[in-house]
This record gives sequence, C-alpha cells and structure tokens, in this order.
Amino acid sequence: MKRRSMMLFVLVLGACLIFPTTSLAGSDYPKKPITIIYPWNPGGAAEIDARAAASFLESKFGVRVLVTNKIGGAGSAATLFVKKAKPDGYTILQGWIIHMVLHIIRNPDIGYTADDFSPLVRSQVSEIILIVRDDAPWKTMDDLVKYAKANPGMKYDAAGAASPWSIIMGEFCDQQGIEATAIPYPGAVKGMPDLLSGNLDFKIVNPTVYNQFKDKVRPLAVFHEGRLTVLPEVPTAAELGYATGLERVLTPWNGYFIRSDMPEPIKKTLTEAFEEALNSKEYIETVEKAKITRAYLNSRDFSAFLEESFKTLEAPVKRHSERTKAQKKS
Repeated sequence: MKRRSMMLFVLVLGACLIFPTTSLAGSDYPKKPITIIYPWNPGGAAEIDARAAASFLESKFGVRVLVTNKIGGAGSAATLFVKKAKPDGYTILQGWIIHMVLHIIRNPDIGYTADDFSPLVRSQVSEIILIVRDDAPWKTMDDLVKYAKANPGMKYDAAGAASPWSIIMGEFCDQQGIEATAIPYPGAVKGMPDLLSGNLDFKIVNPTVYNQFKDKVRPLAVFHEGRLTVLPEVPTAAELGYATGLERVLTPWNGYFIRSDMPEPIKKTLTEAFEEALNSKEYIETVEKAKITRAYLNSRDFSAFLEESFKTLEAPVKRHSERTKAQKKS
C-alpha cells in the first residue's frame, strides 16, 4: 500500500514538474503591471483608444495598465520592441495597417513577420476622404476626374509615399487613366497649406483633419465601404462609380496584438479581456466622444480580415512600389 502511494506521489510530482506553465500560466496572471505600446505621438486617437481599453482592463484585472509610446518607422519601432519583449502577457502592441501589413509585404527584411503576432481585437478605423479647396472649380468627383483626364500633371497629397492613402490614390488614378503627381508630405496635416494656397489640386485626409479645415475645403467622396456618420451627405467612391476594390482592406485601422508564442492560457485571458473591454459601455462612450470611428472585430474575425488583407494587397503594394520608383526617376 505504501509502495503504491509512493508511486502515485512520484507520478503527480513529475507531472507538476513537467507541466508547470500549463497549470499556472493562466491562474496567476496578471500579477504585475501590463504595458500597452502604441506607435504615435501622444494626444491622438490611438492614445485615446489605448487609454480607454486600459481603464477597463485595470478594473478587470486589479493591476495597473500603462500606456506608452514607441515612435519610429511608422510603427516598426514599436513592433520590434514588442517582438523582443518576453511573451509573458505584460507587453501588448497597438498596431495599425502600415506596420502590421504594408511594411511586411513591402520589406521582407523588416525584422518581423505576421506570424510573430496574434491579433486580439480590431478597435477603430480612420476613413479616407478626398477633398479640394472650397473655391475649387470641381464641385463633384465627376468634375475632378473629367478635368484630370484632360489636364495631366495635377498634384495631390496622400500623406506619405507608402501609406494606405497613397496606395489607394495611385490605384484610383491608374484605373481612371489619370496622370497625376503624388507629393508625399509627412503626416496628414502638413500638405494642407499647399492645398489651400493652390499648390495642390486635391488631397486625402481622415475625418479628424477634415474637421479641422471643414470651413475651407469641399469633400467630394469617401473611399470607404459605406458613408460616414460624420459626413452622411458625402457619397462613397463606389456609389459614384470610382471604387478601387481596395476600400475594405486599405481603410486605416488600429488593433491590438500579442506575441504569437505566448502561453495559451494567457493568450485566452487577454483575448477575452480585450473583447470585453472594447464592447464595454465605458470604452464605447469614450471613443464616441472623441469622434473615433469604432470598428470592432473580435479575435477570430480580425485574424480572417488580416489574412484577406495580405492576400488582397500583395499586388497593389508591389504596383505602388514600382509607381513610386518611376515617379522618382521622372
């Protein structure tokens, strides 16, 4: 009897020694502060979103949830920082389309891949609006397209040489047979003075920038799946016959990611917590007050969306790289 009890004890002890992570990883997590890394300067929609999620998580977990930024490489610096952190559930990445999709397609040597991360949730989108000056002669998209076809060399700003905005505008111009020059201003606001002074003919902006200058500009179309709540009178490009076919996957988005090699119990805990946070009354009220377009996708749907994005955008991103090289040569 004693021998049998001793054998049973040894077996149980061995199992505990072999599988300690499996049994404990989820049960005592979290036990120290969690940090959400976002890749932008303070004060924007990304930080508001992250802090709204962090507030809920603090209440749920009973530990501090810090929000801090790592700037550089249009998000790549933050991504590499999280990749190098321990996969223990205490460092979470707020990612967006450029560094989580476009950089990976364009540059295989960037230092990380899509397989390095697991998506938790998608949180928001920032829709694409095409604007002209309020005194410009083009009252509609048809007016602009007709003029652009007859007058090659129009200039536009799509905020960056390798951004979702520049890619979708490059596709739009190619599909419509428009020869226009993209001027890659750094950031969404930098090109506004040149648009208002007439040095640019049209520009791509997000709703935040549009609201800053709405008394001085005219929106002609929205490159999005549907009309905007804040601009219900402005038609979509698809309604006007100018859809690029990329609106769904190129509308800039933000979401949350963790290391893919994180223990499954912790991954499950974080996935469920973020899904709960982004559907909480407190979170929704905060982002709506800030005029942020909530675009929630749960972990499963976000993962499927990312797979669709990589598949759909591989060819357009390569075309855009060639387009940019050709423009530099000319």
